[in-house]
Amino acid sequence: MSLYTINLGTVGLGSESYIEEVASEQKKRAQGYSQREDLDFQKTEVLYSAEEVLHRVAEALGVETDELCRRQRNSWLRPLCSHALQLFSGLHTRQIARTLSIGSGAAVSKQLRLLKDALSKDRHL
Repeated sequence: MSLYTINLGTVGLGSESYIEEVASEQKKRAQGYSQREDLDFQKTEVLYSAEEVLHRVAEALGVETDELCRRQRNSWLRPLCSHALQLFSGLHTRQIARTLSIGSGAAVSKQLRLLKDALSKDRHL
């Protein structure tokens, strides 16, 4: 018996064939978990499509819909749009990130948190 490691992780203790069998099973199981399952537990209600929300937000802010998906420094357009998408379309942060071409769901969460903090300090925003 010997200890084998594959891809910087210890797989197990046993013969080389056993280790390969365990590693193969581990890879098979890991393929089904590309995204976390937390999204399934969140309650969402879809009131409007994402496109309709984007159009209405752009109209309310007096900008083109394309501007909502464009990165701009010191702009509240995307955070406001993210909030509207979450509220009225029931989209999760990952889905909002794809819709607005934002890097990740975590980036959307950070924008939403910054927006919440800014709104608590500046009611005119």
